[in-house]
Amino acid sequence: MSSIKPQIAIFGLNGQLGQEFIKAFTSDRYKGHYQLPIRAATRDPSKYASTEDVEYVKADLNDAESLKAALTGVNVVLDVTGHSVSSKPLIDAAVAEGVSLFFNSEFGSDISVPNMKWFPEAYALKLEEADYARQHSQLKTVSVRNDVFADFVLPVAHGLFGVDSKTKTAVKYEGYENKFTVTWVSDIAKAVASIAYKDPKSLPDVVKLHGSSVSGKDVIEYFENKEGAKFELTTVSWEDTKKLATESDEKLKNKQFSSPQEAFGLFVNIIRAYLLDPEERRVVDFADNNNNDLTDVEFRKWYE
Repeated sequence: MSSIKPQIAIFGLNGQLGQEFIKAFTSDRYKGHYQLPIRAATRDPSKYASTEDVEYVKADLNDAESLKAALTGVNVVLDVTGHSVSSKPLIDAAVAEGVSLFFNSEFGSDISVPNMKWFPEAYALKLEEADYARQHSQLKTVSVRNDVFADFVLPVAHGLFGVDSKTKTAVKYEGYENKFTVTWVSDIAKAVASIAYKDPKSLPDVVKLHGSSVSGKDVIEYFENKEGAKFELTTVSWEDTKKLATESDEKLKNKQFSSPQEAFGLFVNIIRAYLLDPEERRVVDFADNNNNDLTDVEFRKWYE
């Protein structure tokens, strides 16, 4: 990027990432690198109160004129819209308005390798959109991969690893000692804020962030230490885990669930298999293959 501070626009304020990005980009640590106020694009800006650091502007992915208005003068776009939302209109608008750097809406697991079998179609949509964005050479597109949000590991330990503190039980899935990367959402936001002002040509197409490594075994031992008791473990084979993930994937694709809670449970079955899969460990643990040195973030451990 030139010596002129870039203007940032963030799209997607309702999810886990949106508000953390706003906090990071307007923090004393990073806001000096950017033109203020940064723009936060939303369908209904009246829900929010603009400040000297952040301006909430109207933008609808189905309204080309609102996108044009939101992107006028913008250099960097952060897309943190949901996986079920098509970002192609935003990409087209960014290209038309001369945006130079685009962080596409991935911020999760590395599902780019061919043998990742179970991920829902909505995730594949984001990979397609990244390819679509990269067809425009003037728009540098960066995919951020951080694997699992550390924020979710302990809260979903019951579903993910069968941890039950009341009954002092858990599930010993085959491969539960395999490590996988987790990264706190706030650290992801800080990492992006620490690199988004740099020359787009200096950035790689994919930025892998590694907070720390954890395993199912580590999570169970965490709860054992917390409760001061050894848990009774039930063993489940990899074949059974894989079968459950395949069945869950089919149910999600065919919308064979009766509630959002049931759908989330099916998704947890898929995530578990992804984390335990004995093949392609490099796509779930970035400990030895990451771009942390691009940032100035001191990443927190999974249990902090």
